[in-house]
Amino acid sequence: MTGQPGAATLLESELALGVFEALFVRLYELSGPALPLQQIMHWVRRFQVDCPAVDHERTLVFGGYFYNFSSVAPSADAIAEARARARALGAAQLLVPTVRRTSDRAALREAGFLALPWFIEAIVDLRDGVDAALAERLSLHQRKELARLVRRAEETYDLVFLEGEEALRDPAAMREVARLHGMNIEKYGHARNFYDEGTLAAIAASALGPHLLLCLRRERATGEAVQASVNFIDRTRGQLFQMVQGIDRARVPGGQNLYIAETLQMYRLAERAGLREVHLGRGGHPAKRKLGANRFRLLENWVYAPAAARAELTTLRAAAVQALGLDDDEARAAGDFTLE
Repeated sequence: MTGQPGAATLLESELALGVFEALFVRLYELSGPALPLQQIMHWVRRFQVDCPAVDHERTLVFGGYFYNFSSVAPSADAIAEARARARALGAAQLLVPTVRRTSDRAALREAGFLALPWFIEAIVDLRDGVDAALAERLSLHQRKELARLVRRAEETYDLVFLEGEEALRDPAAMREVARLHGMNIEKYGHARNFYDEGTLAAIAASALGPHLLLCLRRERATGEAVQASVNFIDRTRGQLFQMVQGIDRARVPGGQNLYIAETLQMYRLAERAGLREVHLGRGGHPAKRKLGANRFRLLENWVYAPAAARAELTTLRAAAVQALGLDDDEARAAGDFTLE
């Protein structure tokens, strides 16, 4: 079975959101999912817009916690519950992160939330198999180059996969994954490691644990781990989610592209497992199209702000629309990318 465009994915389910809220609260050392947005949003870096009123307002985060790529828009009842929780936590502002437009956003509009286009998510449809998918979307030269990079990686490295309880039984591997993902902190300007050792252990022990797939790439000559990824598999819906990769680039010689190699190898793993979608996450959609991605979703952060901050949101929305190449925030294309 393949996920339908409007249906909730595993990572958007109530089961997953409960896990992700607990991880979010743990990561930011909170008593509940409320904090000033300046701790989690990067308006200036992304859109060169300063929003001090929005940034400093204590904000309840609900319906998604950034661990999930995308979120389903909440119902009117869920919004009412969130408002009551916000009051209890002393938050006057509310945020639903990365809502996809294939869900019904009417209740958010009616409740006075404003949409801020944020990222484009990329998905690879493999229902006809990896070879057919790549042949349809990429040139022969592109396919040969991808195959060359996979072969080059396979000549030097071994891949180790740990799924479900295997990950829970191997804390040393989780430490390696956390160490390698930690190398992303400086690269992407993150303040915290979203996948530190404690977080990975918590995921492995949670209701999402059976869906967890860790991947480690080791040098064949030394056994040293140089790449790791965190993934989730949903065999019921036929979907694989490639959450994050971490690479020790100082140990990787020129001519290797382990990010591309692993992505292609994950396609093959998905094919062998009978999966039909690989979700490559948010951002970098032009590069991901060169890896065979053929579905693209505009994700929006929906914010309810006090009156004093709403002018900033309007300015921010205009900057986001321009940065993403949209005609407006309801556009169905970004440049030559058709958007869901």
